Amino acid sequence: MPFPILRTPFVVLSEIISILEPNEAVTSSFCSKNFKCLLSNQYRHRKKFVMLEAYMVDFEDDIRVAIAPGMEETKIVLSVVPMSKLNESTNKVVEINGHKAEFSSEVPIFYFEDKKLGSQWIVDYVTGLFNIDVRRLAIGRNSTWAVDWINSRQEKSMNRVLLVEPTNNDSKADEAVDYVLKNARSSDWIGIDEYVSDNYRFNGTLGPVQEVSISEKGYWVTCDNLMNFDAIEIYIGNSRLTISDLNPFLRHWRAGGSPRLEYLEVCLENGTIFENFDDDLEVVRTDEVGTYPVRVTASFCSKNFKRLLRNHYQRRTPLMWQACMVDYENSRQVSIANSGYEKKGIVSSTVHVSKINEALNEVVEINGYKTEFWSEFLIIYFEDQVLGSKWIVDYVTTLFNIDVRGLAIDRCSTWAIDWINKRQEKPLSHFGLLKPTNDVSNADESVDYVLKNARSSELLGIDEYVSDNYRFNGKLGPVKELCLWHGHWVTCDSLMNFDAIEIYIGRSRLAVSDLNSFLRHWRAGGSPRLHYLEVRFENKAVFENFDEDLEIVRTNEVGTYPVSYGELVVIRSCYSVQRLDGIRALVSCDHRRFYLIVQHEKTSN
Repeated sequence: MPFPILRTPFVVLSEIISILEPNEAVTSSFCSKNFKCLLSNQYRHRKKFVMLEAYMVDFEDDIRVAIAPGMEETKIVLSVVPMSKLNESTNKVVEINGHKAEFSSEVPIFYFEDKKLGSQWIVDYVTGLFNIDVRRLAIGRNSTWAVDWINSRQEKSMNRVLLVEPTNNDSKADEAVDYVLKNARSSDWIGIDEYVSDNYRFNGTLGPVQEVSISEKGYWVTCDNLMNFDAIEIYIGNSRLTISDLNPFLRHWRAGGSPRLEYLEVCLENGTIFENFDDDLEVVRTDEVGTYPVRVTASFCSKNFKRLLRNHYQRRTPLMWQACMVDYENSRQVSIANSGYEKKGIVSSTVHVSKINEALNEVVEINGYKTEFWSEFLIIYFEDQVLGSKWIVDYVTTLFNIDVRGLAIDRCSTWAIDWINKRQEKPLSHFGLLKPTNDVSNADESVDYVLKNARSSELLGIDEYVSDNYRFNGKLGPVKELCLWHGHWVTCDSLMNFDAIEIYIGRSRLAVSDLNSFLRHWRAGGSPRLHYLEVRFENKAVFENFDEDLEIVRTNEVGTYPVSYGELVVIRSCYSVQRLDGIRALVSCDHRRFYLIVQHEKTSN
């Protein structure tokens, strides 16, 4: 016997409607005109549905409307399929409002001869039912009509607009791109992922908008365009701008132009030659580190938007971004850095669920986890901190299609080394083991594990205490730079087994006799990759003469080496020692430090 839902008491009926998911509500609205009217009235008067947003997609044969409940994932509620795809012999089709429809799948499908009419019909139906606006739009070049149509049908502007490149069309899209740039009104984000001809020029202004993203097809953007983009964040990919083009933009910005701009990234085409900035700009080099939080937050708006972002980043090759993972005490986060680590911004963080304060923080639930969006980056609360760290790393690296290249951990997080080694082929480029702030106990096991298992190509740094009895029995490397801040445990044998280009050892207990043995090893061809060695003694060393068989001679030469942190190490009053193959090194030793700088040119006998 059918359930007489329309005869149910209003209070009960109201509660039933409140637990319906958007897709369930849309499907049930087709049961009868009376029930549709009842649903529409409920949504019109309930404040919780103010957060619902409509998301329209009209791209090739993909025509649908989705509902985004606040910051949670979108749910597709209606779709349109060309009438030519209808097969009434296999599909159970009914007629509603004069249109053929199918309800066998999770999402009602309507068949239209005119795809444009179908798109407009499902948008009008869904927005009318929930009393909401279209806030997000993704279209192909043949659907630019939707921009003007949405602008004319609602007062509120959209918050996200994306123009997507067709899958099987190599023709140019000058008209479509020009139309979107001139007519799309979007508050948060405008993305252009389309090819235009080399002769295309945009003559107009764009914005105001929070973010403009011209994907890897931004070769058409000129300096004048850049000046006319009114945005807080701008990304231009595959740009043909030169430094001489950017000089006028910097001059424009210095004079007060682009006042809302906070972040600009221009990825230049291959072969761009760097030139000096104009003198009148008064550009000076600085050691300051600039950071800007790359926004991963937008990917949580919907599964579809996340998929669009992921596909966009997968096509951008090579993507010069790297993920950096931190798992240190209560700091668990993922940041994005460029290839040189000059620019880094935190994009996601995980915090123990006990730290949550829902009375003060606005928290939503995404994928079963409580999440906060009010800070500059995303915060996700986890009971299991290891699970939380893995989850945010997997999410960010999958979204941007990148590997983890930087890792900073404490002694309780050495699990991350093996986990990263197994999840990716590329080794880390930067690794650091940090000592706890409030723990003076020894860390022999964690240091030993790191030395034996951490694979890092550029830097391996250990800032941890070990016991006086600790000894490392193994090989380390290859790595470019090795830094051991508390190196009292390093023996001559350890030094011989470090395969690195640059080695720094602090608080060392090596004696000059130990260094004689190392120099003898080096002269015989050992440590062939070594360019620079610096040893700082824990206690004042008693300098003795080097062993005679080393054939070390005093020289007036000055040794220099550019260390990675930007300084130039200079040693004077040196000694010169020569390897058997003719390569020389300059050596300096006093009661505080020992230096060895390898000279790369061979000395002729």
